[in-house]
Amino acid sequence: MIEINLIPDVKRELLKAQKIRNLIISISILASLVAAGVVVLLAVTVYVGQVLASQMADNSINDEFNKFKSHQNVSQVLTIQDQLNNLAQLDSQRYTVSRIFGILDVISPSNPNQITVSELRYDKATRTVSIEGQAANGFVALEAFQKTITSTTYEYAHGKGNLITSPVVVGEQSMGQDSGGNLVLRFSLSFTIDENVLLSSSKSMKIIGPNEQNATDSHLQIPDDIFGAKATDLPKENQ
Repeated sequence: MIEINLIPDVKRELLKAQKIRNLIISISILASLVAAGVVVLLAVTVYVGQVLASQMADNSINDEFNKFKSHQNVSQVLTIQDQLNNLAQLDSQRYTVSRIFGILDVISPSNPNQITVSELRYDKATRTVSIEGQAANGFVALEAFQKTITSTTYEYAHGKGNLITSPVVVGEQSMGQDSGGNLVLRFSLSFTIDENVLLSSSKSMKIIGPNEQNATDSHLQIPDDIFGAKATDLPKENQ
């Protein structure tokens, strides 16, 4: 059998090139359609999806807000809730002022330099304790009182330090008579307490005097004779 090739080689190559061209064009068109679909999908997500999501969020916020508005005394409820959330922080910043009485017992010198307190004040803003008192042993007792305050320290669960943060300031001094008619030295002084000493967050607080006497939160020793009536002034001719 004899076969005769009626298609020249040139014609065959041309047909092959056309097939390749058509294939490339088809792939390009398909890629363009896919890219266009992705662009459309992104556009729908950005311009439609986000708008819908934002609208749903707004509707949810409005619904919750309307629920709150429907409650009676909602402003009081919200205020109380906020205060309850801050109770722990407020408690840690609270001052346990009653510790001052234990401190006073520790810093008071023993006989014969014992002092009697006639007035005790505490300034929370400056943490300053002001004392007006009297001493039967005169200036010796006053000096002992100053040195005791300066030498007193504290310890608690997270550290330790000195009771005061600045030198003791001695005010007016004069001679007077106590309720029994005895001659005493009247004086006033003040000192600033370390912040940690009175903070309620300072657990297991212990005040330690130079004679190792101490006062803790669980045992506050307050002698009955540490407070007394203010001494009266002596006549000027007797001073």
